[in-house]
Amino acid sequence: MLNRVIRFVTNTKIYKGILQNTSLNPKLYSKQNPVNFFLQHFQEGLFNRFDTIVRILAIEEYLGVNDFGWDLYLKMQQARQVSTQKDIKTPEDFKIDFLRLIKSMEIRGFDSKFPIVTNHNGMLEDGSHRLACALCFNIKEISLKQNNNAKGKIDYSLKWFEENGFTAKEINCIKSRFKQIQEIDPTEFMAIIWSPAFAFKEEIVADINAFFRVKKVQDLGFYNQAEYVAFVKGMYAIDDIETWKIDKKIAYMDIYPRAVTLVLFDMDYPNYRKKKLNGKRLSCNAELIKKIVRTKYSKRIENYFYDVLFHVGDNDVHTTHMKKLLVKDLAIDRFLEQIKDYLYVAVKVDTPYQPANFPTSYPLNKDLDILCAKRDFESIKQVMHDFKNQYSEKYEIRTIPKENGEKLRFELNGFLCYQIDLSYKVFNINESQLPEFINIRAKEMGYYTLTLEKELLIRICEYNANNKKKHHLAFLQKHQAAINWSLLEQYLSKSEIDKARKILN
Repeated sequence: MLNRVIRFVTNTKIYKGILQNTSLNPKLYSKQNPVNFFLQHFQEGLFNRFDTIVRILAIEEYLGVNDFGWDLYLKMQQARQVSTQKDIKTPEDFKIDFLRLIKSMEIRGFDSKFPIVTNHNGMLEDGSHRLACALCFNIKEISLKQNNNAKGKIDYSLKWFEENGFTAKEINCIKSRFKQIQEIDPTEFMAIIWSPAFAFKEEIVADINAFFRVKKVQDLGFYNQAEYVAFVKGMYAIDDIETWKIDKKIAYMDIYPRAVTLVLFDMDYPNYRKKKLNGKRLSCNAELIKKIVRTKYSKRIENYFYDVLFHVGDNDVHTTHMKKLLVKDLAIDRFLEQIKDYLYVAVKVDTPYQPANFPTSYPLNKDLDILCAKRDFESIKQVMHDFKNQYSEKYEIRTIPKENGEKLRFELNGFLCYQIDLSYKVFNINESQLPEFINIRAKEMGYYTLTLEKELLIRICEYNANNKKKHHLAFLQKHQAAINWSLLEQYLSKSEIDKARKILN
């Protein structure tokens, strides 16, 4: 039923226009999961790369899984040779060449120096043999290179096999193997139901399930506004939505609870097209469910603003980004434990956005500021580098040298998840003074902090430098009675102290 519905929709005039849009300038190189790449090869609802399935069956005969794969493969290659009028090769030549590739990829895996070539629509142009090997050998990632001068549509639908002498029994073998891949590896998508739509979220989940297979529904709350804003911005970091739209969305939702509902669902095939704005893959079926839900419920939301109701990631890469963002897995507590024997303090930890269980957890899109003695800087920096190497496969990690220190940024698609900012000099406290400044320190929750009167000095300097950070002013006002003005005179100029007094009076 689902396939018939989607086939009807994608055969309409509007969707044909979308699918056939070629005025795009996409990124030429990319990486993708081979299963997701393979299953996107639908044109107008019909799969058109069953030639790759035949190659899979040949590989599986080599592996002892069946006894007919090579016959199907050689029959296909001979028929292709006739239809494309290429140089004649014998069946033995075909088999020897393919066996050489199979044995190479079985041992070495996929070589990214030789990417699979796609056309301007992101469809397979050259590399079906390597794709079949990647699917058989459970390779998780392949490299793709786009050729905008490629000849275009290649059709190896079931109709091609029927027209080239394949029997009903042979075609059923091909269809059966394709179905196994569809069933084992559907593409996972994530939807977000924003808080303005909470009154009918159960209906929305039912609508999704009518088209696809809902796997998991999760309500997610946020302990403060900063965390909520970071979540919204992080979810859209991989998208091409303008910043002002995100800000307007956040402002609109301010009167609603700080919460979302996440829906994970499986899609048998995404039916991808190229997105006009950025040339990346956009599932027509994800686009369809967004349109259905927004059209159905937007009239039920007062002063509806676009996309404050429902969001779905464009493709499997979006889903991976969204899932990674939800898992704050940096072991900051372990990192702090590893530097416990060095002279350091964490500063500006007491903030409205800091979770109560820090450093077991940490705030998204924020940073950890550490001051250390210069003699310990290189040692702590080495611990930082060892720490980052544990996460190199998940995050994009940037090491940024700075005057008197170094920053370590953990990012996902350019969005800052968390940052460690290490310094051995701060404001007017130079590197020779810092050891004495931090030597008397407090320990709480397994890490070191400054004493309150010294923390207040840091906050005064921070607020003097940037008076938009109102949480520093709130901290100063809360602890005003503990300010040691004589201590401030050791490090700040008279004008800086006068400025601080004026702020607090």
